[in-house]
Amino acid sequence: MTNLKTIYNDLVELILDKKISKQKLTGVYHTDFEKFGAMPVQSTDYPIIKDILKILNLKGTEKILDVGCGFGRFLGYLSIIGHTGNLLGVEIDETYANFCSFIFKDKKQIRIIHGNALEIALPQDYIAYLYNPFNEKMLDRFLNQNNFPLIIYSNDIYRKVFDKHTNYKLFLRIQSKLNDGTSVPVSFYRSISNTTGQ
Repeated sequence: MTNLKTIYNDLVELILDKKISKQKLTGVYHTDFEKFGAMPVQSTDYPIIKDILKILNLKGTEKILDVGCGFGRFLGYLSIIGHTGNLLGVEIDETYANFCSFIFKDKKQIRIIHGNALEIALPQDYIAYLYNPFNEKMLDRFLNQNNFPLIIYSNDIYRKVFDKHTNYKLFLRIQSKLNDGTSVPVSFYRSISNTTGQ
């Protein structure tokens, strides 16, 4: 049964990826930025995205930021399901930032910024999505510099960093699944002081 579910999820992934970019958006890719604390480029699996969206129950007009957007799957999926709010992706690796800029060139609500999320003044009225883009030290710096109304932290291996940032309060943690059924934790944090967009 598990094999059939995995095959089904892989087929759905391929169909959705083709809708977004006309090619597959999967794999784990190592970059030179890992030596500075960035994690490898990896797309969020669709079952995780769907679980997140069920919980958020978005109206479709919210502003969403994907930090370390990689291939742009998260933003692309929001776009193909009809989300009309501003979508912003930040990607440190120029190759992937250029790729996203190209595939989203006709999507007016999606903007991609090539740069380091720790060196850019990010808009603080966006919901922030993180698929584990940083190591522990960089995540700590990111939280020190920003105050988003909501952070969704997928594959939250450094969630203990949030414990020392009292401005963010955990309101939900779920166990989602990769395409192959592997369990992945996802944490949802609300800002205590920034209530824009909530």
